[in-house]
Amino acid sequence: MKKCLILSLFCCLAVPNLAIAAPIGNALDVLLNSPSIPERRVAYLEIIKNPDAYSDQIFLGLVNWNKTSYQNINAFNKLVYLAALLKRSEFIEPLKNLGNDPEYRLRECIYSCPPGFALTAFVISKRWAPPDNAANHKNTYLEDLDFYKDKISLTKSHPRIVFALSEDQQLLSKTESLCEEELIKQAAPTNTDYKTRWLAAEVLGCTVMDDKNLEELYWLALEEMGGDDIFYRGSIYHAILRAEKARGDKAGHVLRP
Repeated sequence: MKKCLILSLFCCLAVPNLAIAAPIGNALDVLLNSPSIPERRVAYLEIIKNPDAYSDQIFLGLVNWNKTSYQNINAFNKLVYLAALLKRSEFIEPLKNLGNDPEYRLRECIYSCPPGFALTAFVISKRWAPPDNAANHKNTYLEDLDFYKDKISLTKSHPRIVFALSEDQQLLSKTESLCEEELIKQAAPTNTDYKTRWLAAEVLGCTVMDDKNLEELYWLALEEMGGDDIFYRGSIYHAILRAEKARGDKAGHVLRP
C-alpha cells in the first residue's frame, strides 16, 4: 500500500512539469500524430489542463469524419476518446452520427465500439440521458449503450482467463496482486511486453472502484495497442466505465455537460 501511495504521489508531482513543457497551440496535432510516446504524453497533459482551448478542434475532427479518416483510424479514434473524457455537449451529436455510420461500424464496432463507449461514458457519468423511445437499436449507438449498461458495476471480480501453461497463470496471479497505480503503469504504452500489458488491462477492467485515476485510464485508451487488439481495448473500456460510474454515482442525477 505504501508503495502505491508513493507511486501515485510521484505521478501527481510529475504532471505540472510536463504540462508546462507542452507545445501550446498544437498539442492536439502532437497527440494524434507524433511517433514519440513522451511527446504524446506531454500533449495529452496539456489538453486535459486546458480543455477549452482544444474542444473546437476535437468537435471539427469528429464532424469531418469521412472515408479518408481510415488512413489514420487510430488517430481519429483518439478524438473519440478525448470527447468521452471532456464530455462537452456539442460532442454528442457527432458521436451519435459516427455510432450510426454503417461503414465505421463495420470496421471498428464488431467487438468494442469507440463512439458507443464514448456515449456510454456520457450516460454512466450522468452527463447525458439517451432517448428512451427509439424503436430500432440494431446496428446503432443505442445497441452499444444496451450492451454496456448491463455490464458495468463496481463489484470486484477476477478476469475470466484460463491459461494452459502454469507460468502464465502465475503471471496473472502476480498481476492481480498489484495496486491500481501499478496496474496502470504496467498497462501503459511504455511497457513493450504485450502479455503483461494486456493482463494489467484485464485486471483493471475487473477491479477499478473509483474515479481517482480516470485521466490515467483514458491515457491507456488513447494509447491502445491498435484497433485489432479487441481484448486490450475492451478491458480498458470497462476500467474507464467503472470509474465513470463511480463519478456518476457521486453526482446522483444528470448533470449538464
